[in-house]
Amino acid sequence: MSSLTNLVTLSLNNNLISDIFPLIQNSGINNGDVVDLSDNPLNTISINTNIPQLEARGVTVYNRTGKIRRKIIDDPNYFEIFNEYRKIIK
Repeated sequence: MSSLTNLVTLSLNNNLISDIFPLIQNSGINNGDVVDLSDNPLNTISINTNIPQLEARGVTVYNRTGKIRRKIIDDPNYFEIFNEYRKIIK
C-alpha cells in the first residue's frame, strides 16, 4: 500500500484489516483523499493513533466498527454523509 501514492478514494470496508500502518507510510494519502475502513476489526493503535494521523493530513476516514469513535458519534450528519458516500462508490 505504501507505494500506491496516487490513490484518491480507498474502499477497504468489510475486510479483516486490523493494522493500518501501511496507510500511514503512504505519503500519497493526504488532503482530500477518502479512506473507508468500516466494518474491520481495527486494533487499538489503528483507531487511537493511525486514524487521527490520517485525519491530521486532511484524509476523510470512515470507521464504522464496534468501537465507534467519539468524533463520529458527535457529528449528527455522519450517517447521512456516509450513506451518500456509499452511493457514490457503488
